Amino acid sequence: GITANGLPDNVTNGWQLYEALIKVTQPDWTSTGITFSTVGPNTWANLASSGLFGIAFKVSTNEVSLCGAASISSVAAPGDIPIMTLPVAARPSSTVRPLARVLRGSTVTVEQITINTTGIVTVANGSGTFTPQTVWFDGVTYRKS
Repeated sequence: GITANGLPDNVTNGWQLYEALIKVTQPDWTSTGITFSTVGPNTWANLASSGLFGIAFKVSTNEVSLCGAASISSVAAPGDIPIMTLPVAARPSSTVRPLARVLRGSTVTVEQITINTTGIVTVANGSGTFTPQTVWFDGVTYRKS
């Protein structure tokens, strides 16, 4: 059918099916349920206020994509540093180790991050102290199950 303004009617022309398919295959980005970690006296935070996208995720059928950047003013603890915890919908069924860009002091490198089954996202800190530290998640994608 055609509506009064001459546009197709979603009910009879298949547009509802198309719109539903788009919602499944191209979900919206969301940050709902992400919690940032505190390391010593400092807490990770979104860099959205610096003209960058804030941390967000989208879940497709069996794939999760992340975007945005998070930063912390200084990290003095050795070992794996927790950045954030993802909500249940974005957690992998097995631990995954994708690559992300990391700024340590004034050096940018590509490093492995870890996302475990409880949704905790970590980056290795070695044994040093870095001020500041930023992790960019743009392009990080992993299989959910």
